[in-house]
Amino acid sequence: MKNEDLKGFVQEYLAENEAFVKENEVQISLEGEKGNYIKMDKGASKRVSDNLFTNSIRYREKKTGRIEIAIRKMSDKVFWSVKDDGTGVAESDLEKIFESFCRHIKLKKYLFPD
Repeated sequence: MKNEDLKGFVQEYLAENEAFVKENEVQISLEGEKGNYIKMDKGASKRVSDNLFTNSIRYREKKTGRIEIAIRKMSDKVFWSVKDDGTGVAESDLEKIFESFCRHIKLKKYLFPD
């Protein structure tokens, strides 16, 4: 793992995926200052980003979507938040969200109609 500028990483990721973003009609905003360095595995961070963005697109309710990314430093910690206008996760499912192959129960009806 290396020290990486988080905003620089996100900007690079978005540039690499610009065609995907346009094709899926997603507007992305990015807030935060450069210079917030964190130790990161870029490969693992790209996989996390891929999951966040593909899920945001897959589970949206409208044809177009919006994703808001914010990078904030508080004391000695750096926070990276991603917010979208999708369906969200039910509070009852939050504790299961990091389990392998977990899918939001409410959305199963959209993915596999009866």
